[in-house]
Amino acid sequence: MRALKKGIAIALCAAMVITVAPAGSADAAKKPKLKAKASVAVGSTIKLTVKKAAKNAKVKWKSSNKKVAKVTKNKKAKKPTATVKGVKEGSAKITATYKAGKTKKKLVCKVTVTGATAPNGGGQNAGQTTAPTGNNGGTNPSGAPSAAPSKGPSPTPKPSPTPSNVPKNESLSATKIATNTTVTIDGKESADDAWVDVFAASDLMTDRTKESGVRGGETTVTAANAKMMWDDSAFYVLVNVEKAPKDDDSVTIYLASDNKAAKEDITSVTVKDDSAEDAKLVKAENGYCVEAKLPLTGKEVGDSVVMDIQINEGSTTVNYFDTRSKMEYNEETKQFELKDETVKAGEDASVLGAVDLKPAMEQPTTAYYTDKEEEILAAAAVKKADPVYADSDADKISELYPAAHNMTWVDTKYWTDAYGDNPSIEFTHANVPDWRGNAEKVELQANNRQSAQAYTIWSENYLYVLFDIKDTDISPAAVKRDNGGWTLEHFSTDSVEFFLDEDFDHPGAYSPETDEIQIRVDVSDSAFTCKNNAEEPSEGTTPFDVIAYAVQKNEGTGYMVEMIIKFQKAHAEGDTMGMDLQVNDCYTAEATEGEAQDKDGNDIAAGTPIPARAGTITAYDTTNNAYADPSCFGRIKLVK
Repeated sequence: MRALKKGIAIALCAAMVITVAPAGSADAAKKPKLKAKASVAVGSTIKLTVKKAAKNAKVKWKSSNKKVAKVTKNKKAKKPTATVKGVKEGSAKITATYKAGKTKKKLVCKVTVTGATAPNGGGQNAGQTTAPTGNNGGTNPSGAPSAAPSKGPSPTPKPSPTPSNVPKNESLSATKIATNTTVTIDGKESADDAWVDVFAASDLMTDRTKESGVRGGETTVTAANAKMMWDDSAFYVLVNVEKAPKDDDSVTIYLASDNKAAKEDITSVTVKDDSAEDAKLVKAENGYCVEAKLPLTGKEVGDSVVMDIQINEGSTTVNYFDTRSKMEYNEETKQFELKDETVKAGEDASVLGAVDLKPAMEQPTTAYYTDKEEEILAAAAVKKADPVYADSDADKISELYPAAHNMTWVDTKYWTDAYGDNPSIEFTHANVPDWRGNAEKVELQANNRQSAQAYTIWSENYLYVLFDIKDTDISPAAVKRDNGGWTLEHFSTDSVEFFLDEDFDHPGAYSPETDEIQIRVDVSDSAFTCKNNAEEPSEGTTPFDVIAYAVQKNEGTGYMVEMIIKFQKAHAEGDTMGMDLQVNDCYTAEATEGEAQDKDGNDIAAGTPIPARAGTITAYDTTNNAYADPSCFGRIKLVK
């Protein structure tokens, strides 16, 4: 009976990606979950549902970018559900704020909006299913079974052609191991390991039907994720599996150069304990961790490999790419049934999935210690004061930014002396090289310390940041510009941004329950803004007590910005934090008639100098998305 139901369900969505939440009494008590990724075409919609939600749960939905994807709560749905509509190509974070009793949680799904869907279903969106109407829309394709006697109901016709496979999961990525960084194969993920350079793990159980990837019976796997890295001689895989550990648990990794590789060219390793040198499985109370190292040669950044991750539980397996998905029509029962194929990953490279080989994070990952804490603080004369802010609503500033402090400019030797002969932080990524067609206005160059560099140093109670930027055109202060509504554009004036994740839990979104923070200081008027929360209002400095800053402009050559941030707790050598640094490279433009307003709401006359954005450069983030996703931050280790 169970196989019969599965056959019917899969028959209804044979030509599209299937997303069905696993059910069962064992899952009912689990934590609420929301798929991590989804896609939708422009003009189309998908539904997002919080799975395993309590009956009394309340969920608020929000989109990080309504111009890309709009989200609307489905009030009549039995489970917490929202409809997401693609507005224009791009990506947006859909946040579901979940509350049930004492449980409060933020669930985030990254939605990618693609080009408009082709007519007649030319590309279904993941998570969206459409059932055929009647007898396949009233058609009777060739090859359909003959009609039953007139006294009985007509049999279900057989669609032609019958799809042989459900589309595979999207490609994954592997980060190259940085110079002088290593992976220790010990079955653990530690802050000292190169694994922390892989900002986010790939969810192995998202956007898939459990049954389509499970062979041999039931599985008790409730969650699984993976990270991948590579170098010139090896491919590394880290897998975390959440389940009740058993003696026969293991993971098999398959790897080949491409999907046309011969059977003998598919490398595989099955990891079941910690006895091997290059493959170890270490169990914990709620699951286990696997690390494996496989040989790899002849690959460069931009190339790809094909592989699969197979979780073994006795005779049952769960595969990420190689899915049991071929369907056949049963003439006797007049319905589709799922053919229980064996795993082909070890013998057929075409069932493996692609992994793109990404560049390394070749960036200093060290913050040097200073024993001059008392001297620096005395020189800075940090004091609480209302920060300069380019907005007429200045009476709310103290409430919004209680941690903001003024400081006196401090001799930069405190930073440079701590670095000694070690290189400063370099801005390696140009994330917006052509903002609104202004590529020719970009002055700051990535990978060029003559253009921009920075330093971070620390003492037990404070973090100190120094930006040193060479820029001949420092743009005017931020103004209000007409972009579908009057908004303050602090990012359109020359400014610096510092991102900090003190406890280094690298979540996928800002939250009032965590400590991730984005600090921005404008150069022209020392205006201060800050973000610490994905919810509205996003402004705030909580949970930090002191964020002091000072700007020194060197007219015609550039500027420097200093920051002093008080830690939430005392730190010691060996601690690791998440951080990033960004410079907004802007220039001076001329206002057109009715284009902009000043901070008091008055129209700016045509020809008046106003700021305009040329591009950005960052130290670590390659996605230009750190303002929305703290998992994009780099990392620093505190050393003496």
